[in-house]
Amino acid sequence: MARYELLVLAISELTKDETQTLEATIEKTITAHGASLLSWDRWGKYRLEYAINKKDYGIYFLARFEVEQSKAQALIGALNTLCSVKFIDIVIRHMISALPAKGSLEYKRPESLEEAPSRDVSPFFKDSSVEEIVRPDAESLDDHTNA
Repeated sequence: MARYELLVLAISELTKDETQTLEATIEKTITAHGASLLSWDRWGKYRLEYAINKKDYGIYFLARFEVEQSKAQALIGALNTLCSVKFIDIVIRHMISALPAKGSLEYKRPESLEEAPSRDVSPFFKDSSVEEIVRPDAESLDDHTNA
């Protein structure tokens, strides 16, 4: 048995229904070729290094599967067609890679934008004079209204 992974970069405007359809169709294609889906992970939304099809953000998905070596090329061809033709409107890029047959499937993914902590801006206002610009004092308002 050979192990592979399919990394999918989808548009950031992906709906919940489109996500479920993408996952179900990929799983159905994998099982139809006598393979087994080992895992399906939604990595999350990331900013792209450069714009692809005028998109600056994308959502990554990772599917890992196991297939008999004799059926691997047919399955890889079907997955390539699926991502390139059927899901052309939602899949920006995809990549299929072979994995070591006996190696660990553990991986560490970077933190997505959806998981990143929000930045507290209150120290920014305390340390700078921006607060004066945002809330001018009454004298400066009077100066401008009398002019």
